[in-house]
Amino acid sequence: MTATKARKYFIIFLWFSWMSIIFYLSSRAVPAASQINWQDFAFKKSAHVFVYFVLTILTFFSLPTETKINKKLLISFVWATIYGVSDEVHQSFTPGREPHIRDVMFDSLGSIIAVCLIKYSQLKTLKI
Repeated sequence: MTATKARKYFIIFLWFSWMSIIFYLSSRAVPAASQINWQDFAFKKSAHVFVYFVLTILTFFSLPTETKINKKLLISFVWATIYGVSDEVHQSFTPGREPHIRDVMFDSLGSIIAVCLIKYSQLKTLKI
């Protein structure tokens, strides 16, 4: 097995692991992160942005290298958003949790930031 192929399998492993962690954490009741309401909100929504930022990057790098960059970016964004929606549906069946559209919006924001960062780094590499 080549080093490139081993790296690709490792990224795919990380991708599945990251989605498993998201699923696991969504299965648990979430205690308040702070006694101050706005701090609790800011912490939890920042976590949404971060988690789906990482998911988008892992999705992008797990796709075949021969796929065009813009297509990989679109697939990565759509996948992260769909996974965010499915995560909220999953939470509707979890005691102590409830789904929120705004959580999907924060998930999508994290994904958009990742897509912009990848696109910017690609443009910088190509010196466009």
